[in-house]
Amino acid sequence: MNIDTYPKFARNTLLLSAAMFAGSGIFLYLRPVRDLFGSGASLAATAILMSLLLPLMAALPYLADAIDRELKTVSFVRNTELSELVRPLLKGSGYSVNVGHYVSNDANAFAISSVFGTKAAIAFSTALISTASKDQLIAIAAHEVAHVLNGDSRNKSWVLAFSRWAKTYPLLAAEISRKTLKLWLPMVVVTGGLTFFTLWTSTGFVSATGFLPGLLRQAAIVGLPLATCVLGFRFVDRYLNKKFFAYSRQREFAADALAATMVSPAVLISALELLADPAETVNVFDSHPPLADRIRRLRKLAEEQSSKAVPTEAQAS
Repeated sequence: MNIDTYPKFARNTLLLSAAMFAGSGIFLYLRPVRDLFGSGASLAATAILMSLLLPLMAALPYLADAIDRELKTVSFVRNTELSELVRPLLKGSGYSVNVGHYVSNDANAFAISSVFGTKAAIAFSTALISTASKDQLIAIAAHEVAHVLNGDSRNKSWVLAFSRWAKTYPLLAAEISRKTLKLWLPMVVVTGGLTFFTLWTSTGFVSATGFLPGLLRQAAIVGLPLATCVLGFRFVDRYLNKKFFAYSRQREFAADALAATMVSPAVLISALELLADPAETVNVFDSHPPLADRIRRLRKLAEEQSSKAVPTEAQAS
Protein backbone atom coordinates (compact mmCIF):
# COMPACT_ATOMS: atom_id res chain seq x y z
CA MET A 1 0.00 0.00 0.00
CA ASN A 2 1.30 3.45 -0.92
CA ILE A 3 2.20 5.30 2.27
CA ASP A 4 0.27 8.39 1.09
CA THR A 5 -2.97 6.40 0.89
CA TYR A 6 -2.54 4.76 4.30
CA PRO A 7 -4.36 7.49 6.32
CA LYS A 8 -7.23 7.43 3.82
CA PHE A 9 -7.44 3.64 4.13
CA ALA A 10 -7.40 3.94 7.93
CA ARG A 11 -10.12 6.61 7.93
CA ASN A 12 -12.37 4.75 5.47
CA THR A 13 -12.00 1.48 7.38
CA LEU A 14 -12.96 3.12 10.66
CA LEU A 15 -15.89 5.01 9.15
CA LEU A 16 -17.15 1.86 7.45
CA SER A 17 -16.93 -0.15 10.66
CA ALA A 18 -18.71 2.65 12.56
CA ALA A 19 -21.46 2.72 9.91
CA MET A 20 -21.82 -1.07 10.10
CA PHE A 21 -22.00 -0.91 13.89
CA ALA A 22 -24.63 1.85 13.84
CA GLY A 23 -26.61 0.17 11.07
CA SER A 24 -26.66 -3.14 12.92
CA GLY A 25 -27.79 -1.43 16.11
CA ILE A 26 -30.60 0.43 14.32
CA PHE A 27 -31.70 -2.75 12.57
CA LEU A 28 -31.88 -4.71 15.83
CA TYR A 29 -33.75 -1.85 17.50
CA LEU A 30 -36.36 -1.66 14.73
CA ARG A 31 -36.73 -5.35 14.00
CA PRO A 32 -39.28 -6.21 16.72
CA VAL A 33 -41.52 -3.47 15.32
CA ARG A 34 -40.90 -4.05 11.63
CA ASP A 35 -40.22 -7.71 11.01
CA LEU A 36 -38.71 -7.27 7.54
CA PHE A 37 -36.02 -9.94 7.66
CA GLY A 38 -35.60 -13.44 8.95
CA SER A 39 -33.70 -14.59 12.03
CA GLY A 40 -30.54 -15.03 9.98
CA ALA A 41 -30.31 -11.30 9.42
CA SER A 42 -30.78 -10.68 13.13
CA LEU A 43 -27.98 -13.08 13.97
CA ALA A 44 -25.71 -11.41 11.43
CA ALA A 45 -26.52 -7.95 12.80
CA THR A 46 -25.84 -9.16 16.35
CA ALA A 47 -22.52 -10.66 15.31
CA ILE A 48 -21.46 -7.42 13.60
CA LEU A 49 -22.53 -5.34 16.58
CA MET A 50 -20.67 -7.48 19.10
CA SER A 51 -17.52 -7.97 17.02
CA LEU A 52 -17.07 -4.24 16.33
CA LEU A 53 -17.85 -2.98 19.82
CA LEU A 54 -14.42 -3.50 21.39
CA PRO A 55 -12.35 -2.29 18.39
CA LEU A 56 -14.40 0.91 18.09
CA MET A 57 -14.11 1.55 21.83
CA ALA A 58 -10.33 1.13 21.55
CA ALA A 59 -10.16 3.60 18.63
CA LEU A 60 -12.52 6.18 20.13
CA PRO A 61 -10.01 8.03 22.39
CA TYR A 62 -7.89 8.94 19.34
CA LEU A 63 -10.94 10.28 17.50
CA ALA A 64 -12.95 11.96 20.23
CA ASP A 65 -10.33 13.92 22.21
CA ALA A 66 -7.02 13.64 20.36
CA ILE A 67 -5.86 17.13 21.40
CA ASP A 68 -6.72 16.88 25.11
CA ARG A 69 -5.33 13.36 25.28
CA GLU A 70 -1.96 14.42 23.86
CA LEU A 71 -1.62 17.68 25.79
CA LYS A 72 -2.33 16.02 29.13
CA THR A 73 0.61 13.67 28.63
CA VAL A 74 3.09 16.60 28.48
CA SER A 75 1.47 19.00 31.00
CA PHE A 76 0.82 21.61 28.33
CA VAL A 77 0.65 25.29 29.41
CA ARG A 78 -0.80 28.04 27.21
CA ASN A 79 1.68 30.75 26.25
CA THR A 80 0.51 34.18 25.04
CA GLU A 81 3.88 35.23 23.62
CA LEU A 82 4.15 32.07 21.51
CA SER A 83 0.57 32.56 20.36
CA GLU A 84 1.50 35.97 18.98
CA LEU A 85 4.37 34.43 17.01
CA VAL A 86 2.15 31.76 15.50
CA ARG A 87 -0.90 33.92 14.77
CA PRO A 88 0.38 35.50 11.49
CA LEU A 89 1.24 32.06 10.10
CA LEU A 90 -2.36 30.93 10.58
CA LYS A 91 -4.02 33.94 9.00
CA GLY A 92 -6.87 32.84 6.76
CA SER A 93 -6.46 29.16 7.61
CA GLY A 94 -9.73 28.88 9.54
CA TYR A 95 -8.05 26.91 12.32
CA SER A 96 -8.44 27.69 16.01
CA VAL A 97 -5.01 26.81 17.44
CA ASN A 98 -4.05 26.60 21.10
CA VAL A 99 -0.34 27.48 21.43
CA GLY A 100 1.82 26.82 24.47
CA HIS A 101 4.82 25.07 25.96
CA TYR A 102 5.74 21.96 27.91
CA VAL A 103 8.71 21.15 30.12
CA SER A 104 11.39 19.09 28.39
CA ASN A 105 15.16 19.02 28.13
CA ASP A 106 14.90 18.11 24.43
CA ALA A 107 14.61 20.95 21.93
CA ASN A 108 11.43 20.01 20.10
CA ALA A 109 7.89 20.98 19.15
CA PHE A 110 4.77 19.20 17.95
CA ALA A 111 1.32 19.86 16.50
CA ILE A 112 -1.92 17.96 17.03
CA SER A 113 -5.29 18.47 15.35
CA SER A 114 -8.81 17.35 16.13
CA VAL A 115 -10.05 14.64 13.80
CA PHE A 116 -13.31 16.50 13.26
CA GLY A 117 -13.51 20.27 13.09
CA THR A 118 -10.76 22.90 12.90
CA LYS A 119 -9.19 22.85 16.34
CA ALA A 120 -5.47 22.27 16.79
CA ALA A 121 -2.64 22.78 19.26
CA ILE A 122 1.04 23.57 18.82
CA ALA A 123 3.46 22.99 21.70
CA PHE A 124 7.10 24.06 22.10
CA SER A 125 9.48 22.49 24.60
CA THR A 126 11.06 24.74 27.22
CA ALA A 127 14.50 23.68 25.96
CA LEU A 128 13.67 24.92 22.47
CA ILE A 129 12.27 28.22 23.75
CA SER A 130 15.40 28.88 25.81
CA THR A 131 17.85 28.19 22.95
CA ALA A 132 16.08 29.47 19.82
CA SER A 133 15.99 33.04 18.57
CA LYS A 134 12.71 34.69 17.68
CA ASP A 135 13.23 33.99 13.97
CA GLN A 136 14.10 30.36 14.69
CA LEU A 137 10.98 29.94 16.84
CA ILE A 138 8.87 31.37 14.00
CA ALA A 139 10.52 28.93 11.59
CA ILE A 140 9.73 25.96 13.85
CA ALA A 141 6.21 27.32 14.28
CA ALA A 142 5.89 27.48 10.48
CA HIS A 143 6.87 23.81 10.28
CA GLU A 144 4.23 22.83 12.84
CA VAL A 145 1.61 25.04 11.17
CA ALA A 146 2.46 23.26 7.91
CA HIS A 147 1.64 19.94 9.59
CA VAL A 148 -1.76 21.34 10.57
CA LEU A 149 -2.49 22.84 7.15
CA ASN A 150 -1.35 19.68 5.35
CA GLY A 151 -3.63 17.56 7.54
CA ASP A 152 -0.70 15.51 8.85
CA SER A 153 -1.61 15.74 12.53
CA ARG A 154 -5.22 14.82 11.76
CA ASN A 155 -4.12 11.90 9.58
CA LYS A 156 -1.83 10.63 12.34
CA SER A 157 -4.84 10.46 14.67
CA TRP A 158 -6.71 8.41 12.07
CA VAL A 159 -3.75 6.07 11.68
CA LEU A 160 -3.28 5.65 15.44
CA ALA A 161 -7.01 5.03 15.90
CA PHE A 162 -6.91 2.43 13.12
CA SER A 163 -3.91 0.76 14.75
CA ARG A 164 -5.78 0.43 18.03
CA TRP A 165 -8.83 -0.83 16.13
CA ALA A 166 -6.82 -3.45 14.23
CA LYS A 167 -4.86 -4.62 17.29
CA THR A 168 -7.82 -5.08 19.62
CA TYR A 169 -8.46 -8.79 19.12
CA PRO A 170 -4.82 -9.77 18.48
CA LEU A 171 -3.91 -8.01 21.73
CA LEU A 172 -6.73 -9.71 23.63
CA ALA A 173 -5.76 -13.12 22.28
CA ALA A 174 -2.08 -12.50 23.02
CA GLU A 175 -2.78 -11.44 26.62
CA ILE A 176 -4.97 -14.47 27.30
CA SER A 177 -2.41 -16.76 25.66
CA ARG A 178 0.50 -15.21 27.54
CA LYS A 179 -1.19 -15.59 30.92
CA THR A 180 -2.27 -19.13 30.05
CA LEU A 181 1.29 -20.07 29.08
CA LYS A 182 2.61 -18.50 32.27
CA LEU A 183 0.33 -20.74 34.35
CA TRP A 184 0.39 -23.82 32.13
CA LEU A 185 4.08 -24.25 31.35
CA PRO A 186 5.25 -24.65 34.98
CA MET A 187 2.48 -27.22 35.51
CA VAL A 188 3.60 -29.21 32.47
CA VAL A 189 7.24 -29.10 33.52
CA VAL A 190 6.52 -30.09 37.13
CA THR A 191 3.99 -32.80 36.21
CA GLY A 192 6.24 -34.19 33.46
CA GLY A 193 9.27 -34.16 35.74
CA LEU A 194 7.46 -35.96 38.57
CA THR A 195 6.00 -38.54 36.18
CA PHE A 196 9.40 -39.17 34.59
CA PHE A 197 11.06 -39.56 38.00
CA THR A 198 8.32 -41.92 39.22
CA LEU A 199 8.58 -44.13 36.12
CA TRP A 200 12.36 -44.08 36.26
CA THR A 201 12.45 -45.30 39.86
CA SER A 202 9.75 -47.92 39.33
CA THR A 203 10.31 -49.27 35.79
CA GLY A 204 13.71 -47.96 34.75
CA PHE A 205 15.16 -45.16 32.66
CA VAL A 206 14.32 -46.60 29.23
CA SER A 207 10.70 -47.15 30.15
CA ALA A 208 10.49 -43.67 31.68
CA THR A 209 11.66 -41.99 28.48
CA GLY A 210 8.93 -43.75 26.53
CA PHE A 211 6.25 -41.36 27.74
CA LEU A 212 8.19 -38.21 26.77
CA PRO A 213 7.22 -38.12 23.04
CA GLY A 214 3.55 -38.28 23.97
CA LEU A 215 3.99 -35.55 26.56
CA LEU A 216 5.81 -33.32 24.09
CA ARG A 217 3.15 -33.96 21.46
CA GLN A 218 0.34 -32.99 23.81
CA ALA A 219 2.31 -29.94 24.97
CA ALA A 220 2.79 -28.84 21.36
CA ILE A 221 -0.93 -29.23 20.62
CA VAL A 222 -1.74 -26.84 23.45
CA GLY A 223 1.35 -24.62 23.51
CA LEU A 224 1.90 -23.87 19.82
CA PRO A 225 -1.46 -22.11 19.26
CA LEU A 226 -0.89 -20.04 22.40
CA ALA A 227 2.64 -19.10 21.35
CA THR A 228 1.37 -18.30 17.84
CA CYS A 229 -1.13 -15.82 19.30
CA VAL A 230 1.60 -14.04 21.26
CA LEU A 231 4.02 -13.92 18.31
CA GLY A 232 1.22 -13.00 15.91
CA PHE A 233 0.32 -9.95 17.95
CA ARG A 234 3.95 -8.84 18.05
CA PHE A 235 4.11 -9.11 14.26
CA VAL A 236 0.88 -7.10 13.81
CA ASP A 237 2.02 -4.50 16.34
CA ARG A 238 5.42 -4.03 14.68
CA TYR A 239 3.90 -3.87 11.21
CA LEU A 240 1.36 -1.20 12.15
CA ASN A 241 3.99 0.83 14.01
CA LYS A 242 6.29 0.58 11.01
CA LYS A 243 3.57 1.93 8.70
CA PHE A 244 2.78 4.80 11.08
CA PHE A 245 6.41 5.87 11.43
CA ALA A 246 7.00 5.62 7.68
CA TYR A 247 4.09 8.00 7.08
CA SER A 248 5.32 10.32 9.83
CA ARG A 249 8.83 10.51 8.37
CA GLN A 250 7.58 11.25 4.88
CA ARG A 251 5.32 14.08 6.01
CA GLU A 252 8.24 15.84 7.70
CA PHE A 253 9.68 16.63 4.28
CA ALA A 254 6.35 18.03 3.06
CA ALA A 255 6.04 20.20 6.19
CA ASP A 256 9.57 21.51 5.68
CA ALA A 257 8.79 22.44 2.07
CA LEU A 258 5.64 24.38 3.02
CA ALA A 259 7.35 26.04 6.00
CA ALA A 260 10.14 27.21 3.70
CA THR A 261 7.57 29.24 1.76
CA MET A 262 6.50 30.99 4.99
CA VAL A 263 10.03 31.80 6.15
CA SER A 264 13.37 31.67 4.39
CA PRO A 265 14.93 28.21 3.93
CA ALA A 266 18.10 29.51 5.60
CA VAL A 267 16.28 30.44 8.81
CA LEU A 268 14.42 27.12 8.81
CA ILE A 269 17.72 25.27 8.41
CA SER A 270 19.23 27.14 11.37
CA ALA A 271 16.15 26.29 13.44
CA LEU A 272 16.26 22.61 12.51
CA GLU A 273 19.90 22.46 13.62
CA LEU A 274 18.70 23.19 17.16
CA LEU A 275 16.52 20.08 17.28
CA ALA A 276 17.50 16.68 18.58
CA ASP A 277 18.60 14.54 15.63
CA PRO A 278 17.25 10.94 15.64
CA ALA A 279 20.30 9.57 13.79
CA GLU A 280 22.35 9.77 10.64
CA THR A 281 20.66 6.60 9.44
CA VAL A 282 16.98 6.25 10.26
CA ASN A 283 15.39 3.23 11.89
CA VAL A 284 12.01 1.99 10.64
CA PHE A 285 10.58 2.86 14.06
CA ASP A 286 11.81 6.47 14.06
CA SER A 287 9.08 9.08 13.61
CA HIS A 288 11.39 11.64 11.98
CA PRO A 289 13.99 11.35 9.22
CA PRO A 290 17.60 12.36 9.95
CA LEU A 291 18.01 16.12 10.17
CA ALA A 292 20.86 15.90 7.65
CA ASP A 293 18.39 14.67 5.01
CA ARG A 294 15.90 17.40 5.80
CA ILE A 295 18.56 20.11 5.71
CA ARG A 296 19.97 18.73 2.45
CA ARG A 297 16.55 19.06 0.80
CA LEU A 298 16.06 22.57 2.13
CA ARG A 299 19.45 23.67 0.82
CA LYS A 300 18.56 22.28 -2.59
CA LEU A 301 15.26 24.16 -2.43
CA ALA A 302 17.10 27.36 -1.47
CA GLU A 303 19.45 26.90 -4.43
CA GLU A 304 16.50 26.44 -6.79
CA GLN A 305 14.81 29.57 -5.46
CA SER A 306 18.06 31.52 -5.76
CA SER A 307 18.61 30.44 -9.37
CA LYS A 308 15.07 31.50 -10.28
CA ALA A 309 15.54 34.85 -8.57
CA VAL A 310 18.73 35.71 -10.52
CA PRO A 311 17.81 37.20 -13.97
CA THR A 312 19.47 35.83 -17.08
CA GLU A 313 21.47 38.09 -19.41
CA ALA A 314 18.58 38.16 -21.87
CA GLN A 315 16.16 39.19 -19.11
CA ALA A 316 18.56 41.86 -17.85
CA SER A 317 18.94 43.40 -21.29
